[in-house]
Amino acid sequence: SLIIAGFGMAFMSGLLISTFSNIIQRRVDSVERGLVVYKNIKSHYVIIGYGEIAICLIRDIFQQNGWDGSKESSKSLPKILLLSNQDIAKIRAEVLSHLPVEIERKVILYSGNIESEEHVKKLNIYSAKEVYVLGEKNEYGRDSKNLECVKTIAKLRGKGKEVLTVNVQFDRMPSYSAIQKLSIPQNYV
Repeated sequence: SLIIAGFGMAFMSGLLISTFSNIIQRRVDSVERGLVVYKNIKSHYVIIGYGEIAICLIRDIFQQNGWDGSKESSKSLPKILLLSNQDIAKIRAEVLSHLPVEIERKVILYSGNIESEEHVKKLNIYSAKEVYVLGEKNEYGRDSKNLECVKTIAKLRGKGKEVLTVNVQFDRMPSYSAIQKLSIPQNYV
């Protein structure tokens, strides 16, 4: 009976360790693929889409919020949520290769589609400081998708909230010219 009990303990402890390591590995994989959603982030910046200027924009946001390259200034920086439908591992490698170690944890990457209200909703738009809609790099119809995303943001933000600044990137000059001629509804202003 002592041999059977010893074998049972070894088997069960191995099974327990294997179960815990699998749970942890699944969580790490979800974070790396941008599938984990953080609901309690407030007073943050949102970047929707990953384009040519995203890395410079991230650095500029941090510098505007008082980051001077020191560890002390990095503690009070806001979070930046970035939503993209591109490969999150590649984006993470690009973004983090351009940022110092002390601020790389301030950038949270989400995998999703900018045209999906459900995916944009994960970005806690209702409590964001500012939103940048860049669109996806080399995507057909980028300007019109960016405008649809602005409509989704206005819908999610709701009425009666304080004004949210939404910056939109246009690739084509005709798109920008057409937007200037439109009369924008009051709830978008």
